[in-house]
Amino acid sequence: MATRSRTPTHFLVSTILVLECLGSVFGQEISSGNIRCFERERQALLKLKDDFVDETGRLSSWGVEMDCCKWSGVWCNNVTNHVTRLNLRAPPPISQNGPSVGPLRGKITSSLLELKHLTYLDLSSNDFGYSNIPEFIGSFDKMQYLNLSSANLARQIPESVGNLSELTHLDFGSNSGLYSENLGWVAHLGSLQYLDLSYADLSNASNWLLAISKLTSIKEMHLANCELPGILPSSLPSIKTSAPLVTLDLSSNPGISSSTFSFFLNFTISLTSIDFSFNGITSLDNLGIGFHNQISLEHLDLSNNNLESGIPEFFGNMSSLMYFDLSYRTRELTRLGPIGLVT
Repeated sequence: MATRSRTPTHFLVSTILVLECLGSVFGQEISSGNIRCFERERQALLKLKDDFVDETGRLSSWGVEMDCCKWSGVWCNNVTNHVTRLNLRAPPPISQNGPSVGPLRGKITSSLLELKHLTYLDLSSNDFGYSNIPEFIGSFDKMQYLNLSSANLARQIPESVGNLSELTHLDFGSNSGLYSENLGWVAHLGSLQYLDLSYADLSNASNWLLAISKLTSIKEMHLANCELPGILPSSLPSIKTSAPLVTLDLSSNPGISSSTFSFFLNFTISLTSIDFSFNGITSLDNLGIGFHNQISLEHLDLSNNNLESGIPEFFGNMSSLMYFDLSYRTRELTRLGPIGLVT
């Protein structure tokens, strides 16, 4: 029996069908490959969105696209595709005639725990209704940047924060409801370069200065209005190494003694900005040598103190000093030389 030979048309049709099938399969893979986000992390972010009250739709883009790496405030690592940065900082208020963009409300929930690869977390300027900083915040062992400032947080700062050994930036400032009775956890943050605990109640943290003295990488420190307790001269920690501290704000802590200020002036020789205002300092006599060592000092605020004696003349020889504030309740001034003086 004669067999029918296949015509070129048959081969062409078969080839087209095979290519269409392959194209369909590979097309799905390519489409799926465009989604970088891990499903577990995507679901965690959606749960976080549900946990927040978002009155002005700041998170409205979350869930519209499948790829959470494209959502507002979310960054993923280009190699691992894990979510590594989350920036939900509330933007500053826009003019009265502009669109309203408000803070997120609610509290920080355990939905964050699925984002195990976070190195950067900024939830500042939101409104968490005086809820607490959760204990689990110390489980993010890759965290380098943590900013929860001005977020209406309250209660005790969890000591688990001390587990964040890679942290270089820590900002809990302007949360007047926060407090800590033991700053021992701070001493474990050996990589820390920026610290702001301003307005937290540290009045019972008698070991605060000892903990701070362990921060040998610190460059900027803000402990304003913390009700810091005084330290006896005999209890001052010894200084084993100089820190690269550039900015120091200890304003509005009237319980601090002059010996404590002297400690910081000997803790570093790289200061460019010092704020010792509102501290009831009566004399600079014991601080003279420390100030004299600050050869890079540009900004010095000693306003609203009770200085009873004259200002040491060597201040007039500090050629780098550009701003010197001695305003209010300073009783007597000596001649200072060619620097900017606010009286």
